This record gives sequence, structure tokens and C-alpha cells, in this order.
Amino acid sequence: MNRYAALLFLMFVAVMRTAAQDFRETWKQLITEGRDREVISSAARVYEHAVRTDDALADYAGIYLARAYMGLGQYDSVYYWLDLAEPGVTAGPDMELKVSMLNLKAALSITVEVNYAAAYTYFNQALEIARASGEKTQERRVLCNLAHLYGIREDSTGFSYAREAYELCKAADDLYALPSATILLADMYKLKDNYSEAMRYALELKDLAGSMRDSSWLQMACQLTASIYEATGDYEAARRDYEAALAMNDKVEGPSARVGIFLLYGNFLQSIGEPQAARKMYEQGLRMSSGKGAVGNVGAFLQGLSEVCGQVGDSAAAYEYYRQYDVIEQVEKQSERDFNRLYLRFTTIQHQKEISERELELMKANRRFFIGGLLLMVLAVIAAVLFYLYKKKNRMYRQLVENHYRMSAVLEQLREENSAGQQVHAADTGELYFRIEALMMQDKLYRRSDISLDMLAAMLKTNRAYVSKEINAHGGMTFYNYINHYRIAEAVDILQDENNDVPLKALCSDLGFNSMSVFYRSFQKETGVPPSRYREEMRRIKREEKEQ
Repeated sequence: MNRYAALLFLMFVAVMRTAAQDFRETWKQLITEGRDREVISSAARVYEHAVRTDDALADYAGIYLARAYMGLGQYDSVYYWLDLAEPGVTAGPDMELKVSMLNLKAALSITVEVNYAAAYTYFNQALEIARASGEKTQERRVLCNLAHLYGIREDSTGFSYAREAYELCKAADDLYALPSATILLADMYKLKDNYSEAMRYALELKDLAGSMRDSSWLQMACQLTASIYEATGDYEAARRDYEAALAMNDKVEGPSARVGIFLLYGNFLQSIGEPQAARKMYEQGLRMSSGKGAVGNVGAFLQGLSEVCGQVGDSAAAYEYYRQYDVIEQVEKQSERDFNRLYLRFTTIQHQKEISERELELMKANRRFFIGGLLLMVLAVIAAVLFYLYKKKNRMYRQLVENHYRMSAVLEQLREENSAGQQVHAADTGELYFRIEALMMQDKLYRRSDISLDMLAAMLKTNRAYVSKEINAHGGMTFYNYINHYRIAEAVDILQDENNDVPLKALCSDLGFNSMSVFYRSFQKETGVPPSRYREEMRRIKREEKEQ
């Protein structure tokens, strides 16, 4: 009996390894082709099933969901799936998955947090892992990313990374990474003022993009050749290629590329004495930058608009644009913290730690059930274990809801005691953080589904990086966790009200979540219990309180 059970177990392991490889290859191909939404649809279903069966495939699904959302510019979802997948990926043996995770964290550091030092650290860790494990494909990707980081900083010392990435991609005939390596090498030659070599690789990219029928790379190649023509004084050719790149915008999905052409062409038009035309380019780019992509260009657009408005005699607009640009560049840091708010945050963190420990206990119980059922192959034992786990889970949910309910009452009392002294403590907390909290508590800004660091910074007339630092310093969490904390707090208040029967789908939308899955997982991460079960248990608790 034991021999057959062991054989069955080995067969199961082999099947799951094959499934993991098949799914990963499929998702990798879809991401290569820019079909991010198909990855999300597939990986989300796989993740749900993998979590229920305690399967390591959940880590693969989590990382590929984060990669797909990164491609769509939905950074809150990227953070969310990275948080879920990181513990398993870090503890697991898969080196390729570790490199993918580090690449994602670096990309977020550049795109969202504007922290190039952190990005450099992540990329170097990824490169070390890729080389040590012999992951040649990942090594090429990371070298491209490092060269890109230097390119953003306009630092030609990244040339060696670009050259090595290009040569490795050429040797491996890596058509996925070769376009990126080619444009990075051309950019580095341009930074070194070697325009002939820069043009050679830019034209090579045009040929490559044409053969691949890839509009995104073709647009980038046109932008690059236009900038080289501009640098060498061939303005007619530069205008032709800038306009060709602009005409491709409707065919390109990436928000960064679509915004970038407005900045480059606007700068060109300004440099050749066409301020009105440049103003139109800057204004279109600034409008697009207020969304989820290419937010790092906001300062450049404001600076350009200030200059061209001054040139055409619109001094009022020039002053306003310069004032906004100056705020972004020069806001001073305030560092005082409010003790009471830190105490509330600390209490919340302690509760989340308790939830994590209980979730870990549940996962261990499920693992024991799975292995025991597989080895024993006795339906009666499986049924008994299932019943036990079901009862245990019910008791645990009830205990979590009761604990959260009691803690909510304590926190509410603390908030009421603190509310009277909020104005007095504003200076201690930091005036900017106090204004952020006011927008959340009074205006309920967190309910907006399109809330972003840039939107909040614009409303406060300050810098997105400074807003992020203030939230990290005084709130003890990232911007997206901070928004979700307020959303879940309101959801808890509503679900505790026995007279409120609002459907969960409507509640999800009212609170600003973009999907039910993110709402469910965020709520369970905060409370330990799914929202539907939380409402059910709360109503039982309220009924029992009335009966006593």
C-alpha cells in the first residue's frame, strides 16, 4: 500500500512540474507579444487554484500577474501581486523567478518611486543571480535594464552594459531583447557624441522593427534617428522623423512611448523657433502624463511650457507653469512625526502580524491534510480531516472577526480622543502629512479609482516624491498600501452595520477598487477574513449581543 502511495505522489509531483513549465512558457510568450490582458486572465485562474491546493505554481502565477500589470501601467496591482509572491519566490529554488521579481522591483523604483539607487541595487542583485545560475536569457535582460538606467540619467558610463547586452543578444539571436539592446547602444553612442555609430544602430533598429512588424520599436527608432538628425543640424530630416514617430502613437500601447514623443518633438520645435507649435506638444504630453504612465516627464513638460509661454508673451501662464515646476523641484522636507498616529499605525501592524500567523497556521493545516490524504488514500480519513479543517477554519474566522471588532472599537476611541487635538499637533506631524490625512478623512479622496501620487501631489501643489516620503515617514507604509488602508477601514465600518445591505460589488466600486479580486484580497490581508464572511460573522455577533 505504501509503495503505491509513494508512486502516486511521485507521479503527482512530475505532473505539477510539467504544468508549471507549460504555463510559464505560455505566459512568457504572451508577454513577449504584448498580450498582457490574456496573461492576467489565465494566471489569475491558475493562482486561485494553486492557492487552494497549496501548489508552488502560485508563485509563478503571482510574478507573471505582476509583470502583466506592469505592462499595462497599473502599478497598484503590480505592488499587490509582488507582495503576495515575494515570500514564496525568495524562499524557493527558482533562480529565473527571483531575477524576474528583482527586475520588477527595480522597474517600480524607477517608474513609481523615482529611486535610482534602489533600482541599481536590485538590477545588480538580479545580474549576480542570473550569472551564478547560468540563466543566459535573464542575464541579457538585466544588462539591458542596467544600460537603460544609465540612459535615463544620461550617463554614458553605461556604455559597457549596452555593448555587452547587444553582443550577447546578437550571438543568441534573441529577438525579444535585441531591439532593446540595439536602441540602448545607439543611445550610448549618441551620449558620447559619436553620431555616425549612433545612426548606424538606429537604422539597424528600424530594419529589425520593420521585419518584426513592431510599431513600438519602429516609433522609438524614428525618435532616435530624429534626435540624431537634430544633433547634427539636419532639421528637415529631424522634423520628418519626429512627425513619423508622432503619427504612430495610435498604434503604440506603452504610455511612456506615447508621452515621450510629445516631449522630444516639443523640445525640437522650441529649439528651432516655433514656440506655439511646441506649446501644443507640451500641453498634450502634460495631459497624458497625468495618467498612469510616464509621470516622470511632468517636470520637463512644465519647464518647457513655462519657457514657450514666456516666448509668446503669455506671462501669466509662464509664471504659473514655472511655479508648479519650482514646487516639484524645490519643496523642502518636513520631518516631525505625530505620536498618536504612529501608535494607531503600530496597532494595525500588530493586528496584521496576528493575521499572518493565523494564515500560516491554516496553510500548514491544509498541507497536512493534502499529504495525509494522498498517502493514506482512505476516503473516510479524508472526509474526517476535511470536516475538522472546515470547523477549525470557521472557528478561526469567528475569532478573527471578534478580535478585529474589539480592536476597531479601541481604535475608534483613540481616533475620537485624537481628533480634538489634530490641529494642535499638525506642526509636530508635518504640515504636508496633516493635509494628506485631511484629504483622506474629510474628502475621502481614496474613493477615486484613478487616485495616484501625481494627482495627490498636484492637489497639494507639491512634489510626488515628497508626498511618497511623507507617507512612508509618518504613515509607515507605501502610497498604495496607505490608500488601501483607508478603503478597507471604510469597508469594515459598512460591513459592521447590520442595517446596510449594499452589494459587495457596489461597495468595491464605491471605494475605488478596480476589480473585485483586488478588493477581496486587500480586505482579507487587512482583516484575515473575506468580506462576505466578515459581514456574516458580524451579524451573528450583533444578534448575540442583542440577545444577551
